Amino acid sequence: MNLKITKEQHERLCSTHFNEYIFGSQLHGIASENSDEDFIRVYKFDDVFPLYRFTLSYMLPNIHSFQYDDVDNNKQYVWMTEEQFWRNLWSGDGNMVADVVLLSGKFYGALNFCRTYKVIKGFLGVGKRDLKLHGSVEKKRFHAYRSFMMAEKLMDNILPTTQDIIDLKGSILPSKEELFEKERELRRRLND
Repeated sequence: MNLKITKEQHERLCSTHFNEYIFGSQLHGIASENSDEDFIRVYKFDDVFPLYRFTLSYMLPNIHSFQYDDVDNNKQYVWMTEEQFWRNLWSGDGNMVADVVLLSGKFYGALNFCRTYKVIKGFLGVGKRDLKLHGSVEKKRFHAYRSFMMAEKLMDNILPTTQDIIDLKGSILPSKEELFEKERELRRRLND
């Protein structure tokens, strides 16, 4: 869960140095003309909160990032510290950061960063959650399918690509039951 921030807070963060990564459907290569643009912006804690730099170790780990929704421009910004970025990746908490590391082409050794039990388990968990909560919705079923493909590629020691996702989007979408079976099969394999 992200903490929503105001436009003024977002603009304050914009005034500092940050690294920006696109995520979501734009990163996956499957955006439509109506798709929004989603960005992760990674900043240094000390640059934004210099008075609190000595308490950083007490404030983290904090997995909650800041989020600003620019509804006028159809953009979403998720702000996180460098520490949050890496901790979110290696904790397996969701797959937004793992997608960025794997697919953006901006991280040398991306496969090695993400080919871990927790990251793979994170992809399986997100897919299973999407199926449980919204399995009858085709878009959510596709997100689960994509998550399972990413997990399987990592287990096979293959770096997933945007083209893999585009190809998956063009394939026949399995049923909810078939995807649940795929998740169970991948989880057994991961645990082995």
